[in-house]
Amino acid sequence: RLVPSVEEIQAAINGGAVAVLKCSKMIEAWDTVTIPKNVQLILNPNLPPVQGTGSQGTFYDRIAQDREILKVVLLLTGSIQSAKNQCNQYLEQFSEHEWCWKDDIVKAYKDFKAEEPSLDEFESKLKYFVGIENKVEHMEGQHQISALMLQTTSLSKSLRELANKWKESFAAELHK
Repeated sequence: RLVPSVEEIQAAINGGAVAVLKCSKMIEAWDTVTIPKNVQLILNPNLPPVQGTGSQGTFYDRIAQDREILKVVLLLTGSIQSAKNQCNQYLEQFSEHEWCWKDDIVKAYKDFKAEEPSLDEFESKLKYFVGIENKVEHMEGQHQISALMLQTTSLSKSLRELANKWKESFAAELHK
C-alpha cells in the first residue's frame, strides 16, 4: 500500500487548485489603469489615486479564459493518473509472490508431500525459495516515479523473511 496513496495526492492537488480558484474569484483584476487605491498608496503615496473603469472582472475570469493555465491543470491531473499507473505497474513485481503471505505453509507442505516428492524435488523447492530471497534482496529499496519516491525496503525485507520462513518450514519437514 502506498502512503500517502495516489488518490490522497490527487485529492490534495485538487484541493489546492480549488482553493486557488476560490481565492481568485474574490480578487478584482487590475492592471496599470485599475490599480486598487490601497496598492497605489503603497506604490507611490504622493500621486493621486487613479480610478479605473472597474470592468476588469476578477482574476478567476482571466484564469478561466487562459488556455495555458487550463493546459497545465489538465497536464497535472494527467500526470497524477500516469504516476498511479506506473506505481501499480512497479508494484506488480511484488504481487507474483503474493502466495508467500496468502497461502498456508502447512497446507502447502501437505499438498507437496502428498505428491511423494523425490529428494531432488525437495532440493529444487528449497532452491526456489532461496531464489526468491536472492531476487528480492537485489531489488532497490526505493524507486522514483515522477515526483513520487516509493520506499520499498520494508516490503522487500518482509518478502525475504516470508520466503525464508517457507524455506525453513519445508527444510524442517524434510529432516523429520
